[in-house]
Amino acid sequence: MADQEQQLTNRQKWEQGLRRKYPEQSFENEDDLFAASMNGYDQEHDTNKRFVADNKKLYEILNSNPGVSLFISALMGGESPARAFSYLQEQLDGLSDGDEAFNEEYLNAVNEYKKQRESEAAHNEKVLANKESAAQSLKDFAAEKGMDENQLAEFMSKVEEFLTGIANLEISHDFLDMIYNYINRESDLSTAKEIGRVQGRNEKIDAQKAKTRNTDSLPDLPSGSGTIVPEKEDEGGTFLDGALKNYERRHRNI
Repeated sequence: MADQEQQLTNRQKWEQGLRRKYPEQSFENEDDLFAASMNGYDQEHDTNKRFVADNKKLYEILNSNPGVSLFISALMGGESPARAFSYLQEQLDGLSDGDEAFNEEYLNAVNEYKKQRESEAAHNEKVLANKESAAQSLKDFAAEKGMDENQLAEFMSKVEEFLTGIANLEISHDFLDMIYNYINRESDLSTAKEIGRVQGRNEKIDAQKAKTRNTDSLPDLPSGSGTIVPEKEDEGGTFLDGALKNYERRHRNI
């Protein structure tokens, strides 16, 4: 195989290299080979241009910050991080002498970094604390819904997709409607319960009123002792007129 490769011409090696680099192309003619070759050249040229620009930018930064340059050089030269940082610290001390703006910016940057690290540590601690309870919640949920492992995995895949959508701010009207219903669920249940309680009370009052009306419509009946129930007082009569009429009725019935 090695002897065979040694027998290839530079032209054949060039073509073979292009075919390996672009296996999806058929290269039916010289134009295809030339186009692929120029495409590769353009990509390499653009990469080299970015590399040169980045190097120039890095050189300017290091040239204006000797402490940073010494720090990087010390690390690359095999110095310990503590030893390398001493060069940087010396530079920082020199810059900070009498420069209140520099000191303020430096301290703010250090405090922001500390807060970020503390926030990350608190988040990681919270995740670890919730891991066991989350696993138990999933187990209980699957048992309650009668899910097997595959169904639970499919459900959690949809949950992950949903949460990813939130993280990516993929917010639609249906999404907001679902969140709104969830947030107001307890309030809606409480309102529905109160409406049912008031409706039941009103129905009870209506039933009591109907019962009272039915009772009032019954005629007055004499008791079993034979006592005559006096008739209602005539409209426009006095109390004395009514008493005399009742006296006459009793004597007529004796």
